Amino acid sequence: MNARDFWEEFRFEYRLDNSSLMVPTITIEAHRQAADKLILAPEWRDQLDRLNRVRAVYGTTAIEGN
Repeated sequence: MNARDFWEEFRFEYRLDNSSLMVPTITIEAHRQAADKLILAPEWRDQLDRLNRVRAVYGTTAIEGN
């Protein structure tokens, strides 16, 4: 079979079952809301802020290839 015949016969069907996504979506949203209201000790907050800055700088330099 050559490429032209393949693409003439090719069919793509996609069906999304929304009901199977309901529980994971609700769980993700619940975790997001819980994390938004999380209270951290000041020393933990400072450490996490520094860690996030380091990760952000590393990520941007990795993307730029530096």
